Amino acid sequence: MNQLNSNQVSSIGVRAMDYQHGILMDEMTALRLAVKRGSQREEINELLDRLIAYTRMHFENEEHLMEKSAFPDVAVHRALHRKFEIEILQSAERARLCEGVDVTAVVWALQNGFTEHISDANQRYGEWFHAQGIY
Repeated sequence: MNQLNSNQVSSIGVRAMDYQHGILMDEMTALRLAVKRGSQREEINELLDRLIAYTRMHFENEEHLMEKSAFPDVAVHRALHRKFEIEILQSAERARLCEGVDVTAVVWALQNGFTEHISDANQRYGEWFHAQGIY
């Protein structure tokens, strides 16, 4: 598989969110590379915890900006965030509990899900923010 370029998939045209999307992609890449290097489970778990914490912080920031700008689909977007957060938590739990789990495949699935989220749902709020003068 080709490595995803965080600049290509993380841009919606709102600087703060684009920056955070890039960091999330970098965190996922760091996790995937740690697995590829054969890092110890402790390091993998730390990277998973960091990814989860940053994802939660990002979702909170995004939702706050949506609420502040009266984005009409904030409830729908919040539900998408919760669904994605559950997927991350379940993936992390599987990776922590099962020695035989292919963590690289889990991370690729998360990266693909995140990429789809940005290219679809996040583009809609990006357009709304631009109409409100938020860049």
